Amino acid sequence: MGLYLAILAVFAGTTASADVTHFLQISDLHLSKYGSWPQEWNYNGDREADLNLLAATVVAGMQPRAILVTGDLADSKEHAHRGRQLTEEWQANKQVQARLAEAAGCGLDLVLDLRGNHDNFNVPHRNGAEDLFHTVSRGWQNATSRVCHTALPAAAACPALVLLGVDTAPSPGLRGPSDFFGMATDSLLAELDATLHTLGLALRQCDPQPPVVAYGHYPLGLTTYGLAPGQRGADSALSIMLRHEVAVFLSGHLHSSLGQRSHHIYRTPTHGVFAELETAAWKDARRFRLLAVDSGHLSFADYYLQTPSRPSTPSRSSASPLQRHHNGTSFAITAEDQTVAVGDFFMLITYPPDARYSVHHIDTKGPVAVRALVLPAVAGAGLLPQDAEVWMQWNTEQSGSNKVPLAPTTDSPAVFAGVVPSEGLGPASRGVLQLQVFARLPSSKAPTSASARRPAQYLAGAGGVRPLPLTGQSLLERYGMALDWPTLACRLYYLGLCGLWCCLLVPWALVRSGQACRLQLWLTSHKAEPWGVLLAYLAWPLLKLIDMARFPALLLPQIVYALNLTVGVWFVGRALSTQPLALFLAGHVLVHLDGSWRLLQVPEQYTVGCFTLAGVALPLTLWTAALTSYMSKRQQKHQQQVSREEEIMLVARESSTGSSAPESWQGTDRGRSPHSTLLLLDTLLLPVLQA
Repeated sequence: MGLYLAILAVFAGTTASADVTHFLQISDLHLSKYGSWPQEWNYNGDREADLNLLAATVVAGMQPRAILVTGDLADSKEHAHRGRQLTEEWQANKQVQARLAEAAGCGLDLVLDLRGNHDNFNVPHRNGAEDLFHTVSRGWQNATSRVCHTALPAAAACPALVLLGVDTAPSPGLRGPSDFFGMATDSLLAELDATLHTLGLALRQCDPQPPVVAYGHYPLGLTTYGLAPGQRGADSALSIMLRHEVAVFLSGHLHSSLGQRSHHIYRTPTHGVFAELETAAWKDARRFRLLAVDSGHLSFADYYLQTPSRPSTPSRSSASPLQRHHNGTSFAITAEDQTVAVGDFFMLITYPPDARYSVHHIDTKGPVAVRALVLPAVAGAGLLPQDAEVWMQWNTEQSGSNKVPLAPTTDSPAVFAGVVPSEGLGPASRGVLQLQVFARLPSSKAPTSASARRPAQYLAGAGGVRPLPLTGQSLLERYGMALDWPTLACRLYYLGLCGLWCCLLVPWALVRSGQACRLQLWLTSHKAEPWGVLLAYLAWPLLKLIDMARFPALLLPQIVYALNLTVGVWFVGRALSTQPLALFLAGHVLVHLDGSWRLLQVPEQYTVGCFTLAGVALPLTLWTAALTSYMSKRQQKHQQQVSREEEIMLVARESSTGSSAPESWQGTDRGRSPHSTLLLLDTLLLPVLQA
């Protein structure tokens, strides 16, 4: 890092080249030793073979300057789904990375990987004997460093961009299923802040300033900070990145569980834009992402590789995919955006930037420059961008569709440029320009290639604009990335725990104080009121819980279970295969490591607690209360009927003999037998025993 900053200092004040630098992102490979097993093959196909196909065709054709592999390189699970690092999976990863580097022509040093939660299963020590990630990764050999940066050089002295890796995988890494949430310790945050501060001082010497593109495995909303969730310090990874004007954060991990377009836009303190972009997994979606930087502005497009081994890959593209062949294997390439068509080329507009992810605006005082990246879709097919006919279509709210040809630039034959005349934007001083670029080879039978149709904002003179809203997103896609999931899980768990304790203790307190009968009488007396029926429905659960609270033999086991959920041991198991059994508690795991017992924060336990409370504890408590109330009332009715029959028989006996009732019967409340609790327990347990 010191050498890199020294080089930048020598060229302070120089102007960066305006050439376009593109790179690739893939995530969640999950290469598995058991990938050929039928249940794995039927669902996920041949992940390794499809990666080799991607390298030989797509990567070799587009020649990216770098390749990001954002975590979960290996599946790291035994057939019984217990977390364990397997040598065969890491050997496969080493071979795949070598093929990717060879196809891209960028060298292994620019295949930038990162540790994911699966790469961390059952790893008690970084760079230890159980840690196989460091045998493949070239950029994370320092066991204590959690931040790693790489500058992609440009034609001029200043870099085109800086790629900043942030490793938030917990240490030690427990066996699965754990490590779902990332962990950013105080030392990691300090290292991140210091690195970005030093980079900022150096990059500000360049004009335009190269962007910092951060990447990690865990989305920022799935990262906790070493303290109890909800009690963190002032700084977080998100606040540090916003403060230092990081351009974008690329992640994986979620396997598109929130949606295929899990993107969120934040505003920086200087009114800029910070975008967080999660990508779907290679394992189950065969997704790859093309990114490009042009004059400090980032653009991207998401694609799918469709193969016979994974025919159910999702796609939103409206165009029918072109079937291609490589060494006897047929495949197709489709895009996430409906307006994209992949023919002979990948098309990506690099300038002006997409107004949904940028606050940059076009000045209409002169012609509007438009640049686009045109890359061969596959290698070895003689697809040369300079032989293609490339044009763009543009329109505004005031004008119709207009067609303008684009020509290759002198800097690169893959970059095409053209202009939109300023008079074509109309008299309005502010508006949105819609752009789309097309390409085709005159001699090819492939369909016309098309970029995404995207907006750019224009403004006459000085002023500011806001990013345009992202359209077509679901609620989870739009807001899921903005949630603090560990804190939410913690708060929901304690909220559910408070609800469980209220269900047990409030009715018990009402019964003990004698207020339960008064409450029932008050509800009965107001039943005729207009709001009485609604109040009766609302009070129904409380009345049932009051009936259950009258039977200590039913209430006590549930109180013991609630105490265990609060402060007890949930279960005992192996958190690390080489260590003794660990104790799993609420939000923590007590594990034996390095000769002593350590209490580790594990936010996943709060998630388990939420599901336990919502799916077991609370429903079981309410079901028990309702059944207890029903059986209790049924038993009371039966005893009342028996009592009436006994009174009739007693009256008949008195009338025939003239004697009075036995003294032991006088004043006895037959509706409350001293053995009512035992009889009720028998009634409740009998259906279970019969089943």
